[in-house]
Amino acid sequence: MTSAIGALVAATVTLAALCGMSPTAAPIAATVTLVAQTTPPAGSIPGDGTFLVGSDVQPGVYRSTGATPGFFELCSVSRLRNLEGSNDLIQWQTANANEPVILTVKASDAAIKAAGCEPFAKIK
Repeated sequence: MTSAIGALVAATVTLAALCGMSPTAAPIAATVTLVAQTTPPAGSIPGDGTFLVGSDVQPGVYRSTGATPGFFELCSVSRLRNLEGSNDLIQWQTANANEPVILTVKASDAAIKAAGCEPFAKIK
């Protein structure tokens, strides 16, 4: 399993420029690949992904404004006791857009899994 924190996001941008000042100059095309590290601010949880407690996210109380606005507005966040897929759920919460979510992460949790949520900010 890969943690979402520290994941690399690559975007390709194609640039076109004119050579010289002449309006009849031939365009030059170049492809540039931008790589951005998706590291959230300290004390926060990005809205989507699986985050390991103790390394990706620290125990504490977090708040989100709810679901990311869009077509399917549902925030789902779970506290997990293991990453094996069986008997792993400790707590599951859902919220709509503009419906705040309060999440308590405990040191005994293995991970937090969030989908469709606005970022969580640590409040305690």
